[in-house]
Amino acid sequence: MRKRGVPREYTDWIARKVLGRRTTLKFDRFESEAFPLSKGLDQGCPLSGLAFQFYNADLVDVSVPGSGEDAVAFMDDMLLLV
Repeated sequence: MRKRGVPREYTDWIARKVLGRRTTLKFDRFESEAFPLSKGLDQGCPLSGLAFQFYNADLVDVSVPGSGEDAVAFMDDMLLLV
């Protein structure tokens, strides 16, 4: 996010919000022990859509305007047209 000019105090605030969160993995008949999460936002967090746009910004920059290429990104979807 700093590559896109987002100040460190904003990303530090997000990092503090995720401290102390824990999760377990469940599939088939297996359930893991709880383990800490060190990154990411909660599902449904209002910031997740905005944060993901910063995360995916380099994908949109791959296209070369005027060369018949175009890129579109919305939420967690990316489309590159050639």
